[in-house]
Amino acid sequence: MKLISLAGLAPAPLTRCGGQACWRITLRLLQWLVLALYAMPVLSANTLTEDEAAQGWQLLFDGTTFDGWRNYGAAPGDPVNGWEIEQGTLKMVRDVSEFRYALNFINPFQKHPLLDLMTERQFENFELSIDWKISAGGNSGIFYLLPHDNHDLPWRLGLEMQVLDNDGHADGKTHTHRAGDLYDLVASNEDASRPVGEWNTARIRVVGSHIQHWLNGVKVVDIHRCGEMWDELVAQSKFAKRAGYGQAERGHILLQDHGDYVWYRNIKLRPLQKSPTEHCPKSDKSQ
Repeated sequence: MKLISLAGLAPAPLTRCGGQACWRITLRLLQWLVLALYAMPVLSANTLTEDEAAQGWQLLFDGTTFDGWRNYGAAPGDPVNGWEIEQGTLKMVRDVSEFRYALNFINPFQKHPLLDLMTERQFENFELSIDWKISAGGNSGIFYLLPHDNHDLPWRLGLEMQVLDNDGHADGKTHTHRAGDLYDLVASNEDASRPVGEWNTARIRVVGSHIQHWLNGVKVVDIHRCGEMWDELVAQSKFAKRAGYGQAERGHILLQDHGDYVWYRNIKLRPLQKSPTEHCPKSDKSQ
């Protein structure tokens, strides 16, 4: 083993270090490491780098306020319910049992039984990047192309990238219901999710009919929402009776209240250009 001599930046055999001299070398080395760490750039959550800003990325969450967000079905300016801002994250704070969660749907006095959080703006042809962390046994989802919020349940309208504890939730055993999946339509080609308590980075890319999901740097879904294959997938799903499901050209982004704790941060989006020659492939296959 060798130590670094800070005076000459040359290797110094450990056998030559002893007593106070060794302590001085160790202290100087620690001081040098601390200075080096302070000199390194720190990437804060909910910020854009210079390169991201130049590429057209925009923050959808500033880390401190609900500006640009409201509950699904709420009027603009209404206070946000069910969510709080915790250390730079959007946290769903309503943790209820499956039984209590189900009761919300049959309560005739609730127009909107859930407390989903939705962007005030709508988007088309975009790339969305978002970090998420799920609680043990938790379930949530990132919805997009949600055309409006005048229906009782957003999952009947918008497409969803699943957010899930694959190991701790029953949906983890269901094909097309795992983290990263295009919910109930297309399964991820691999499980790229991280363990409960760790942050995951999701990306959703929409250009015309072309949809891609990325999870932690891995492309897990790649499909066009058109053609025979798409029609077959919808026909075999719980959305089979929803005419025109998933066909909105633009829509809101929504974070789902599924009755479990979940955290979101670093929510950013950049507009994309649709190719004038974009079309539906004759033999579309998910990848």
